[in-house]
Amino acid sequence: MDDGRGNARYHHRDKIRIMSNNDQKTINGESISKALVQAVNNDPKELEVQIQNTEKSFQLLGEFIKRNLKEGIDYGIIQYKDKYGQQKQTKPFLHKPGAEKFVILFGHRPTFQWINQDFTKGIFAVKCFLLNKRKEVVGEGFGSARVGEKANWTENEAMKMACKRAQIDAALRTYGLSEHFTQDEEVITRTSQPQQQYQPRPVSYTHLTLPTN
Repeated sequence: MDDGRGNARYHHRDKIRIMSNNDQKTINGESISKALVQAVNNDPKELEVQIQNTEKSFQLLGEFIKRNLKEGIDYGIIQYKDKYGQQKQTKPFLHKPGAEKFVILFGHRPTFQWINQDFTKGIFAVKCFLLNKRKEVVGEGFGSARVGEKANWTENEAMKMACKRAQIDAALRTYGLSEHFTQDEEVITRTSQPQQQYQPRPVSYTHLTLPTN
């Protein structure tokens, strides 16, 4: 929904306050990747300081990743052989525990808004919003899943997977992590798995749960 000034607003039970394009300010530790864009109209001295601060922020972020993220828990790497038989490995995939560490680092909180819940087709899509302490949206991500992706999946499991993918996507977008990670490996490995035929069945909404924030 548009608020009449060209700014998108989201309705949510937490009464999120969306920052407009005019009053958006740099918040310490938030949206590092936007720093240079905000400094374009500054004078040369201020721009130089902004560049130095941004470079330092990226350096500290890299050090945080090396010290605190563990392979197999916070991120994964897939080994494979190329067409010449040479052993290769993929770019690290960010996992949910790793995404959660970045959310904690920057002092944010994830919240979710369902975009689609199709129990007939078994398709679910959700947005994850990252909020600061003032309940302002500082980033967002999108995730989806279908029951037929894996054998014996339930609607509840597909919904949880959609939320997981949305939170990882939000972390990658908001914190400028594309240099270090790509999307969770589930997104890629699921394309090579046989799709299961989804058989709709009665669903008890009281038994559907979301990941704990």
